[in-house]
Amino acid sequence: NGNQTLPIVRDEAGNPIKQNNKPVLVEGAISVGANYTESNASAIKNKYIGVIPPQVIEELSVTVPSHQTLIDEALTAKGANLTTAVNFNPQQNPINNQSDWERLFPAPGTQEQPTVVRISNGGLNIPNGIDLAHTVIIVEQGDINFNGSGHNFDNVALIAQNGSINLASVQSDDLSVFATGNININSDARFGGDTLIAMNNGNGSLHFDGATTTLDSSSNLRVVSQGNIIFNSQTDTRGDFTAAKDFTANGRTSLIGSIQVKGNITFNGGVDIISGFDSSDITNGANNEDIIYQFVNTDKSDFGANFYTSDEVEKDYIIDNLHNYQYEKDFLDSTSNLDTEAEEVYRFFNTETGTHFYTTDLVERDSILENLSHFSYEGIAFLSYKTKVQDSVPMYRFYESETGIHFYTSDWEEIVALRDNFDRYIFEGIVYYVVPFKTAEADN
Repeated sequence: NGNQTLPIVRDEAGNPIKQNNKPVLVEGAISVGANYTESNASAIKNKYIGVIPPQVIEELSVTVPSHQTLIDEALTAKGANLTTAVNFNPQQNPINNQSDWERLFPAPGTQEQPTVVRISNGGLNIPNGIDLAHTVIIVEQGDINFNGSGHNFDNVALIAQNGSINLASVQSDDLSVFATGNININSDARFGGDTLIAMNNGNGSLHFDGATTTLDSSSNLRVVSQGNIIFNSQTDTRGDFTAAKDFTANGRTSLIGSIQVKGNITFNGGVDIISGFDSSDITNGANNEDIIYQFVNTDKSDFGANFYTSDEVEKDYIIDNLHNYQYEKDFLDSTSNLDTEAEEVYRFFNTETGTHFYTTDLVERDSILENLSHFSYEGIAFLSYKTKVQDSVPMYRFYESETGIHFYTSDWEEIVALRDNFDRYIFEGIVYYVVPFKTAEADN
């Protein structure tokens, strides 16, 4: 409900790409399952192109790693040796203040070999003003509570095997937190470095009110709940949140990262969601001499429907998740954008057929933007050649009249088979020239 702001396609100058005077949504801005029902989209369906009908995608799955797996991975990463654990009984050694802690609690270890402390006979209360580093604390029965404030933890793991953890306003770097009960985090808590917070209570809720120390890659927060996650942060945060049940956001802030849950996602506040991808990890055929990866959607028509991308992240996602897309080969080597013979290949997503359309013709591109609202513009896919150059081959386009799908090929035997045996495939000629990847590879 409400007037949401959604991600749109922009040109190289940052200006919105529009159809019928409406901004065009990026692919996947709104995506649904095959049996979706439209509900409460009135506020935005007249604001953007690509809201109704939304993009229909295959069923996705969310993997929530087991609690024990997360613990094992964290202890291994910290180099913790459980066989050398020091036993500590808080009933025999009561700790009420910082002085008691420094006098009674086992000394910290090193970055390579942290001290492992096993707490028996009750929970652990951590007094006000405690600095702790290179330590793993395992509480067998009971809770871990931070009293007061002024806690600074570096390279610490906290494990409540049968209890809850209240982190209060902890300031930390490289902190790992595991509880079978609930986990509560106050608004002043800050997490830097590699942070993992995991709750194993399928009927409970992990309350996250804190934030990361920074919004860049120096802060990597991961929150995993076998139950719910309630996000109440009022400060911008960078992290990935995964839950076996629901995620509810009540704060008014920005979340840079991702949300993956098996249940519902509900936003009750003004939360801005920003993809956590590092732009340096994403390639772009318009800017580099990149490989162009070729797929064929085998669910579409006799010969399938082509899909091309120069984005390695997108390629890997399709291989891992879209099993009807057959990965054929590293098909093309795109030209440098400094090449005077280069021309941009524009990509559209046809929301009616679920296939992609490619063109280098600016008139054709602009005509589609103005007149075909079911074509969602996705920008520049890669670069091709305007005319034949050394080692290049022509790319031919066919139009399948029964389904409205376009098919692309540079294989002459395939071209002859289509033209001679399938009347419904209308030959549209050469659309651009490309260099086969094997040729470019051999030249190097």
